[in-house]
Amino acid sequence: MKPLVRVTKPTIAILEAIANHDQPIWGLALSKQVGLATGTVYPILERLTELGWVVSHWDTDQTIKGPRRKFYSMTSEAREAALALVKANANLPTRSTRKIGAQQHA
Repeated sequence: MKPLVRVTKPTIAILEAIANHDQPIWGLALSKQVGLATGTVYPILERLTELGWVVSHWDTDQTIKGPRRKFYSMTSEAREAALALVKANANLPTRSTRKIGAQQHA
């Protein structure tokens, strides 16, 4: 498991949701649970998977109609670290109000 370099509010929300699930969770269900767009959730899940915090597998149930579902779960090694990050970043701001590159006036 590699350390997380970027820890954002959406990353914290996803870590918390996955760490608190006993069973693997479908990506779209996770997106709905944390209230974030799939365009935000899936790149974070991909990064967490690449870093070894999360594992994923495709659903093999042939009876479900629609696109195949990909399920995600926290590795046992990452669960404790994820919950510690959630606790440490409980007051992380959602977004800076200052634009990058904006000039500051005195």
